Amino acid sequence: MIQMDSLSNTPLLRPCDKGDGYVKLSLESREWEDFKDADGFFSPNLLSRFFKQLVNKSLNDIKIPEGLAVRRTRPSLRESSWWPVYADLLGDSGEESQSGAVYSENHGPATTLYVQWQGGRSYKNLWISVDLTLSIDYPISKLLVPLAEIPLAEANSILQRCGFHVVPAGLDSWRISFSMVEKEVLASSSDGFKQCYRVLKIVRDVVCENLGWDASLVPSYVFKTVLLSQLFTNGHRWEKDRRSQTIIEHLDRVMQGVKAEKIQSCFLRSYNLLSPSDHENKLRQCVLEEMLRVMRGMEMAFSREEARERKLQIRVLEMVDVLDYMISSLLRGKNPSVVWSKVFINIGNLPNPRKGGEFMNELTDLNCTELSEKAYFNLIQIWSSTQDFFRKLLIALKGELSLLAHNFFAIMSYIVERFEEKARFINESEAELIREKLEILVRNIVTQVEKHDSRFQSTLVKSGSVYEGTKVREPNEFDFMIQMDSLTNTPLLCPCDKGDGYAKLSLESPEWEDFKDADGFFSPNLLSRFFKKLVNKSLDDIKVPEGLAVLRTRPSLFKETWWPVYADLLGESGEESQSGAMYSENHGPATTLYVRWQGGSSYKDLTMSVDLTLSIDYPISKLPVPLAEIPLAEANSILQRCGFHVVPAGLDSWRISFSVVEKEVLASSSDGFQTCYRILKIVRDVVCENLGWDASLVPSYVFKTVLLSQLFTNGHPWEKDRRSQTIIEHLDHVIQGVKAEKIQSCFLRRYNLLSPSDHENKLRQCVLEEMLRVMRGIEMAFSREEARERKLQIRVLEMVDVLDYMISSFLRGKNLSVVWNKVFVNINNVPNARKHGWFTNELTDLNCTELSEKAYFKLIQIWNFTEDFFRKLLTALKGELNLLAQKTLIRSEILENFEDKARFQDESEAELIRERDSKRLSPTSWQI
Repeated sequence: MIQMDSLSNTPLLRPCDKGDGYVKLSLESREWEDFKDADGFFSPNLLSRFFKQLVNKSLNDIKIPEGLAVRRTRPSLRESSWWPVYADLLGDSGEESQSGAVYSENHGPATTLYVQWQGGRSYKNLWISVDLTLSIDYPISKLLVPLAEIPLAEANSILQRCGFHVVPAGLDSWRISFSMVEKEVLASSSDGFKQCYRVLKIVRDVVCENLGWDASLVPSYVFKTVLLSQLFTNGHRWEKDRRSQTIIEHLDRVMQGVKAEKIQSCFLRSYNLLSPSDHENKLRQCVLEEMLRVMRGMEMAFSREEARERKLQIRVLEMVDVLDYMISSLLRGKNPSVVWSKVFINIGNLPNPRKGGEFMNELTDLNCTELSEKAYFNLIQIWSSTQDFFRKLLIALKGELSLLAHNFFAIMSYIVERFEEKARFINESEAELIREKLEILVRNIVTQVEKHDSRFQSTLVKSGSVYEGTKVREPNEFDFMIQMDSLTNTPLLCPCDKGDGYAKLSLESPEWEDFKDADGFFSPNLLSRFFKKLVNKSLDDIKVPEGLAVLRTRPSLFKETWWPVYADLLGESGEESQSGAMYSENHGPATTLYVRWQGGSSYKDLTMSVDLTLSIDYPISKLPVPLAEIPLAEANSILQRCGFHVVPAGLDSWRISFSVVEKEVLASSSDGFQTCYRILKIVRDVVCENLGWDASLVPSYVFKTVLLSQLFTNGHPWEKDRRSQTIIEHLDHVIQGVKAEKIQSCFLRRYNLLSPSDHENKLRQCVLEEMLRVMRGIEMAFSREEARERKLQIRVLEMVDVLDYMISSFLRGKNLSVVWNKVFVNINNVPNARKHGWFTNELTDLNCTELSEKAYFKLIQIWNFTEDFFRKLLTALKGELNLLAQKTLIRSEILENFEDKARFQDESEAELIRERDSKRLSPTSWQI
């Protein structure tokens, strides 16, 4: 830092609209009058550019120490059509210095020199960047914004002694800097702390080198901030045997911060280091995830080519920002020619000028049309608000950009029409025939169930996408609610610890006594299993309509070692029905039949799933939790008329369902609304098919909820010429919800559809981002093989959750053998049992060791808190699990490898370079 000592008056600090980490300066002094901007503030831009000119001039007059060579700006820049702009930015108006070009460049607030070390052996020909940053110092009492709480007394003492500096940051603002404080704190910190910081930086460098990205993408200051925050608050443990866990924990904290686009300064209470509008946060997240993989001994997920493509996508988004700036200026009434000139003649006036400069050069170069071919798909971010915006845009844009805009809308319309065509049934009349036959089959089943047990008298309620008019592709999924009418007393709704979307039921009735659980509640699990038995029994007695064949559970299931568990889940104790096997399976709350259509031509041999879900209906006045606000009067009327149902959801809880309300709302909605919903579902199906994943990973209900929320609040426009934008906007809403792991129910005020602890949210985000690419006409980013690998990683995490469940139960004092038996004999008791069942089967199969080879790296998540935990774990685990635990110790070798890389190859030579640099760049050489 070049601390300015010759200011006769210290500039006054003024608030800045960029946030708490920035200020403007007011300086009343005649000798500095030339450095005032148009608003009368002390201009960091004018000052830095003048200082740059002085540096360039001085470099021609000074003696360069032996062993060093100062690099000039590359000569090719001189020949560029952009030379006047670059020259202006570099502090020279196109005039060459005596040596042929300017020496220094502008990197953020600094004047940067490139110096080559030409002595020694280990670092011979090493290029060194030297940043010279103008600064003004202030005592801490002058700070305009609140300090963060710093419990560490020593750090507080340093802060009071050193104060703070301000350094140039852009055209008109100065950034508050605590560099001197950080330097002293780091100097007094433990070797372990510094070693953790060095390892983080070297791992970042290795990852970025492999990806072909610049390491400055993830600034070291981000790591330093998170590490210092821990040092200030807790004196975090930095011992060598704990260091790998510490590094992984801090990496995870940084990654969570980048995902949330918020990393708090450790000195300023309300200053965020990250900009939520910065597209490069996506690239930073990618780097950090790769760093975590490397630290855990796993292979990196991205190849260099994939990383190049990802970076290109970000550059396209940055170009869109440039266009957005231009067009928003236009819409505020500015002349397009003036806006264009302002952008490309005075490049410094653009948001993020340092990042965008080179890219804007490509934008205006008509030879660079290849990039634009992909870029125009992203133009929707600029004019997605109204058709009026679009008209203004087309009037304003000229030449190449106008052509791109028109092409963009033509292709978007084509994409929507293509998916709309895919969503339609190819034979409506045959689909209607199938529906009629299936309804007869289900009525026959329900009637026969009533004959077997009179308690199950019911009303058949048609629900799901077929009856909402939103089913896509084929009529292969049917949903029916079996509304129980024979309950003499309606069960009381009781609160449930699963949240506002669930309830427990209390029923005092002798005839239903057998269906009470251990806590005295009306058990959905016991009821569903008994109903399943009745359905299986009834299927042997009913007449199946012509053209339909009810499929049995696959015979191979009997041969599997887990048959007793499956049989128990399916509602039988391993006994076969007269036909040789079960007909129905358990899918969530439903009894599921598989039926094959053997008639017709278009859908011949189509296999259909038919879900039969027990339900109990209630008036809306009985709802035990708060309703969301629904401004749409028609929807409110339907809600009051139809009420709600509860359906089984797991072992002991019932889920509150508004299926009937949704069906009626959708039936009364516009064709455009239903088309948008169908297109979202068909695009999801296409993407999941390409990835090799099940489409149920992203439930249709998520799309429906977001669409209905818009319908309720705003009557969102669903016209055909607006449809592509509407779909992309809603996809973006869903992505933001999945990222935040929160999508609010449109009926219940406090009910979140997503579970924050569900690892599959990562896969959902991947599917949704691929859907956005497809809707914009861009190629998908993931290959089928990469998708398989990503899914495998999630399965490993789910396995870790199962192990965590077992081990945490043990640590709470439960016998490990009892826990093991509880997990694998009664598979229903495992959290998320339906997801984990098949995977836990692999876990106990000693032939499936390949998966475990990758899985053991993940085990660190279970016992990375204390070594005491680890010792208890090794004492408790036997056999194969003990072997897996022992293998995790290999991670210490990975850490030591990076510690070796972080050290200088030649400490003595590095010290010599530092000494020569400090002599040449002493403060006396740079008086202003």
